[in-house]
Parts: sequence; C-alpha cells; structure tokens
Amino acid sequence: MLVCGVGHAPLPAVFVSRGLDVLATDQGAESGDHWASTGELMAGLSGLSRSHVVTDEELAAHVEIRNVDMNSVPADLGTFDVIWSSCAIEHLGSPEQGLNFVIDTCRLRAPGGSAVHTTELERTERDTPAEEGRREV
Repeated sequence: MLVCGVGHAPLPAVFVSRGLDVLATDQGAESGDHWASTGELMAGLSGLSRSHVVTDEELAAHVEIRNVDMNSVPADLGTFDVIWSSCAIEHLGSPEQGLNFVIDTCRLRAPGGSAVHTTELERTERDTPAEEGRREV
C-alpha cells in the first residue's frame, strides 16, 4: 500500500493493524519548511507511531518511509494494490497539479487495485480557487 503526503497521520498504523505493508511518503525536509514548522511533516517512523493501534516493532516491520515530491511522482516506487492520500492534493499548487498527481499515482496502481484521494471541500464562491498559485507541498 502507498500512502502519500502522510505527515503524522495515524493511517499507516491502522493499515498495518489490518495486515498491510505500507510505503509512507511525504516531501523532504528541504522543501517542507512550512509543514515542518507546523509539526505536520513526516519525521520518520516515530511520528507515525500509534502504540494503541500497533506496536512500534510491528510498525517498523511493515512500514517503509520515503521522501517523495507529489508534483513529480517517481515511477520507481513500484505498484500497489491500494493508494491513499488524505487532504494532500489541494496543497500541490493548483487544481491542475492536484489532478496530475492523481493520474500519476493511478499509474502505480496494480490491476484491480484501488486509489483513494480525499480533499477538503471549498464552499466559498470565488473567481479562482483558494489554492491557485499557492504551493505548500
């Protein structure tokens, strides 16, 4: 399973508790100053630890971490039965970049696999989307 833009989300621990191996990705510290300053950037396995869900030993045995720029998804990640991102695509710079990310990750999906990408809903009427031109990856 591939989890994109993981930050400190509990998802990897939950997925491991359900028997899945996880590749947890987030941008690197060199490009993630904003997210690091708010404590939301993935900082190794310790930030993904949820001992009430799985032990740290189980987490370490079933989760690999990797820095990935979601605006340039590398093809060498492999293929996955499940691909997941949670409220990440709206931070990629523009709606077009978010859509490109979804398409790029779907190329990593194994035949018959699933991809789940959630996003925040903007209900304010605007001439341009709120994230247009803003890049916080």
